[in-house]
Amino acid sequence: NHGTTFFAHNGGKSDMHFIFDELSRSGLAQHRFEVEAAFNGASAFLVTLAERDEPKKKFTFSDTLFLLKARLKKIGEWLGYPKGEMDFNDENVGFAELRMYNERDCELLYKAVAQLEAELFSMGGEFKATLASSAMALFTTRYLKEVLPTDRATNLYSRKAYYASRVEVFTRQCEEAKYVDVNSSFPWSMKK
Repeated sequence: NHGTTFFAHNGGKSDMHFIFDELSRSGLAQHRFEVEAAFNGASAFLVTLAERDEPKKKFTFSDTLFLLKARLKKIGEWLGYPKGEMDFNDENVGFAELRMYNERDCELLYKAVAQLEAELFSMGGEFKATLASSAMALFTTRYLKEVLPTDRATNLYSRKAYYASRVEVFTRQCEEAKYVDVNSSFPWSMKK
């Protein structure tokens, strides 16, 4: 199953954390896999596990909430494939009912991802980890007909419009890090 991407809707806030816990508890993260994760706040929207001995052997976990910006119930309505119903307060719900509920969610998500991928390909785009990266790939391959001219003076002048919210990867690995999650510093920084 190397090279497989596993999708979970809103998985970055739930499913991915269970995976992190299991990797840590079992020792697999320390001994077998190299773990890379991309976060948006506390949500791990893209996680890659690569074999330490064979780094080309990878698994990817992707949070489809960053591709399909709606609740799974709403997506099911759009597709004409309703999400299952479950009363989680009912103590008599058995494993069989939970399994059917989860299978329906998986089928629904599969259909949604497949349709998004087909739509992107039909427009000349490419399926990426986020809606923004998919849109940029579509724009640059299909609609951007020429290189946009730029120069240092224009870039320096334009940079003044970008105050805060700089998010980019400078290095993909670190041995030790401190993580700070600031919940929207944008309004504060725009007043500066």
